[in-house]
Amino acid sequence: MAACLGLQIIVAALLLKFPFVSEALSFLNKGVVLIQSVTDRASQFLFGYLSGGATPFEVAAPENNFIIVFRVLPLIVVVSALSAVLFHWRIIPLIVNFLGRALQRFLRLSGDLSLGSAATVFFGTIEAPILVRTYLTTMSRADLFALISCSMATVSGTVMVLYSSVLESVMPNPLTHLLLASIISVPAALLLARVLIPGEDDIRHQNQTSSLKSPYSGTLDALTRGTQEGMSMLLGIIGSILVFFALIYLVNEGLSLLRPTLSVEGILGTVLRPLLWLTGISWEDSLIAARLMGTKIVLNEFVAYMELAKNTETLSGHSNLILTYALCGFANLGSVGIIVGGLSSIIPERRVELASLTLLSLLSGNLAALMTAAVVNCFV
Repeated sequence: MAACLGLQIIVAALLLKFPFVSEALSFLNKGVVLIQSVTDRASQFLFGYLSGGATPFEVAAPENNFIIVFRVLPLIVVVSALSAVLFHWRIIPLIVNFLGRALQRFLRLSGDLSLGSAATVFFGTIEAPILVRTYLTTMSRADLFALISCSMATVSGTVMVLYSSVLESVMPNPLTHLLLASIISVPAALLLARVLIPGEDDIRHQNQTSSLKSPYSGTLDALTRGTQEGMSMLLGIIGSILVFFALIYLVNEGLSLLRPTLSVEGILGTVLRPLLWLTGISWEDSLIAARLMGTKIVLNEFVAYMELAKNTETLSGHSNLILTYALCGFANLGSVGIIVGGLSSIIPERRVELASLTLLSLLSGNLAALMTAAVVNCFV
């Protein structure tokens, strides 16, 4: 655990004090953006303007033109197919073994967890675990929770461009800050995951990864089955998001009967105010910051960032910067539905375990983002 904390501080120092390091890492993100770009083109061929293509009419409110089902979720199917092919070609097992050996002495992580946690910097809550889905069945409870925690504490490279466009009025070069936030949060998420669910320093299955055989008969079979599994996950995710958000709105309707301004995100904001103050945000700004954090947890970080852009004049420049790091993570109730719905289709035998671990990851993911904000505050 001390190694994770030390790694977080070292990574933060390297990224914040030596910009060329973060610039080098941005090239990796370009690969993710490329995959998203070709997926968008394929989606636009199928769904037209619903997936961001040209509209046959004038759009009155462009800010409402981002439809998650057609703009974000198709990437899951593409990544699922690509990961199946890469596993059949033995590329993913090779990377898993390499990362496992590289991090064995420092963090004592297995290869599958190393690859999965590193992938969360660039991929989303479900795409990153898909890369190591062959190992999910045998992954220990502690490692599975650590992987989910990392995916909750970061945001994917595919949405960084979207979020940065919203934050352009808040600070210069927001894309770099979002990338740094995701990278720095990974060690914090691993640390908190081990605190909440301790795991043994067991790397025995690290050597077993090289002996795993491809379950596919050929490249075409891998591509086809990967696509089918991706579609199954897609349907599960859509249903889970729909139900989770409906329940949130239902609870808020009930709370409004007690007081018109009362809501789940508002209650969370009051509770979280001391934590936001501890990250380095002034007490005067902490109430607004905490309410935005509550909005992020109950709804999502995109809504919170849009609200931050509206309140940029209300908060100080320092508070805006620290809050940008604190909000940078997928740890919200909608992501719980995405992970449970998506991974349950891959490992249905661990469905009950997934539900409990994912709910707990709301805590670890958000605390990791807050730790990152506090560490960044020390350097800026």
